[in-house]
Amino acid sequence: MEVVVLDTYGLIKWLTGESCHEIVDKHLRTSQVHMSSINFGGTYYRLIKDGFRDEAESLWVNKDLFPIKYINPNWQRIRRAAEVKSRYPVSYAEAFCISLAMELEAKVITGDPEFKKIEGLELIWVGD
Repeated sequence: MEVVVLDTYGLIKWLTGESCHEIVDKHLRTSQVHMSSINFGGTYYRLIKDGFRDEAESLWVNKDLFPIKYINPNWQRIRRAAEVKSRYPVSYAEAFCISLAMELEAKVITGDPEFKKIEGLELIWVGD
């Protein structure tokens, strides 16, 4: 079974049914999907910021129903994410996703163009 890491961008695509959401859906059914809890929090934040408070609350309440293994940061992961952030022009939350993918030697499901700047990172593209 393929191991992949889901980014906030990919989860939002899947939740909203936007274009390419079927790629995320396929991986949720056929792959071992991991997500940093930092990125899950980023998804919650983005929904609230974009005016979808009810959807954000539903996401939070139902998070354990999704076939996603949430990975919490420990000191080693925090350090690796900080090192990624120091090398690449990405957000701190994205650095957690990237460092988790490096740790697991996994591809990242995303459509965020900033991820294309990361050397050696394999992507499953769900962008427009």
